[in-house]
Amino acid sequence: MAIKRSRTRIQATKTRGKIVNTYLEWLITFALPWLVGIIFLRQIHKTTPRIILVHFFLFESIALGMLALNREGINTPHGTIIGIISIFTAILITTSILGWNGLLYTISATIQEICMLTAVTLLAGRVPPGVIFLLIVPMYVLPHINEPRDWRDKAPLTAAWGIITIVLFLWIQEPLLNASIHAILGAWLIRKGIVHRQHNIYKHAKTTD
Repeated sequence: MAIKRSRTRIQATKTRGKIVNTYLEWLITFALPWLVGIIFLRQIHKTTPRIILVHFFLFESIALGMLALNREGINTPHGTIIGIISIFTAILITTSILGWNGLLYTISATIQEICMLTAVTLLAGRVPPGVIFLLIVPMYVLPHINEPRDWRDKAPLTAAWGIITIVLFLWIQEPLLNASIHAILGAWLIRKGIVHRQHNIYKHAKTTD
């Protein structure tokens, strides 16, 4: 009995160690780059530098996340034929809505989804789903807030999509499908003038039917 209790305690200690290590990896690979990015974004008001900065930190988080996944021996989902078809379909739809800006937006949506879903892959199976939502969704929402009214317009939409994309990814494991849906919905919202109202990069997008 003493040996069995000792083994149980050792196993519990290892489990707690893995959980703590998971949170530390999330902190280093995603939370810290995100925090630094937010600090810089608050100092920059021109559109193009903001977009470049956001995607720089997204790429940094993706690279760090991939290193963490490789170190932990966690396999990352790869695009399937369904994902490839969906992303090309998204390009066709977004360019029909936004012109060539639709291609840029689809690329941006894909980078955002890969970053977010890399973090989900790191956390999945190690922490409860509710904790995944708490750790990921606010990080996705806050960079979209540029002015007070964004809390009313953008925050609910981005929070809802953050939850949906995590659930969809955990269910289907096809990141390009998530990116495609993200791009198509986002392009439609841009056309309606609901998001990216102030972004010059989308100034040629139609805002009315």
